[in-house]
Amino acid sequence: MTTKIFSSHCARSDFIDYQYRSLKSFFTDEHELIILNDAKDPVVRAAISSECVRLNLACYETPDDLIHSSGPVACASVLQWAWDELVIKKYSDASIVFLDSDMFMVRDFSAKDFLGDAVIAGVPQRRGKIAYFWNGVMLFDVPRMPNPERIMLYCGIVHGQNVDVGGMIYYYFMENPQIGIRAIPHTSHIHSSNSNMHILPEQVLARYDENYRIEICASSFLHYGSGTNWKVAPGHEFVVSGDSAPPKTTFVFWLLDSCIDGDITMPEISFVFQGD
Repeated sequence: MTTKIFSSHCARSDFIDYQYRSLKSFFTDEHELIILNDAKDPVVRAAISSECVRLNLACYETPDDLIHSSGPVACASVLQWAWDELVIKKYSDASIVFLDSDMFMVRDFSAKDFLGDAVIAGVPQRRGKIAYFWNGVMLFDVPRMPNPERIMLYCGIVHGQNVDVGGMIYYYFMENPQIGIRAIPHTSHIHSSNSNMHILPEQVLARYDENYRIEICASSFLHYGSGTNWKVAPGHEFVVSGDSAPPKTTFVFWLLDSCIDGDITMPEISFVFQGD
């Protein structure tokens, strides 16, 4: 069965090629990358669609009526729409992966092997006493999930506690305590304040600026971070053109190219961030 990998893009069409090539190199299960085109600027939307045509990728344009009042709300709205309208209605017989648009691969990974007996996996996040999975990389074995139509991925308030994107999945976990779930280990931001700079190979560390604050999940997924260029100034509008951090992009693209070409082999990472 082909794993369907959904990734929502709204600002950086140049990320799609790297996401596609890194998945092709390192995602070891048979898979298909499906792009969710959520760009609101028509020029950016056209650029994303053009990349999908060039790479022969399925591309779904999101509806205009999805709420985009803030970055988290926009992200959650797209994921929930994709789950309800695509996963449940078209791909309920498949394993599903949700990836952030700025999530790439640097090391071999099998979603099937990682899940094992579990049916859902994700990066743990906690707000107060509410534990859930962050949306950056989420794995679902949908055919083995009870009542998958009950999944909610919105942000909002759970038992009086504000939660980020994916927080509402807490209710699904409470409704189905018998299901197997698995935490995806992660480094958090690779920064001296997290005492984790040592996890990078020497040739990577030599080019790394800790202000880039990348993170790595399951030793295999590199998260660029803030790749959607979401603006948190009044109005919460998207930054839809240009590169907000050219040196960071140059570094990340160099690292991805080096991993794909076999010039750098990223190690299995034993460091696991223990914070919330």
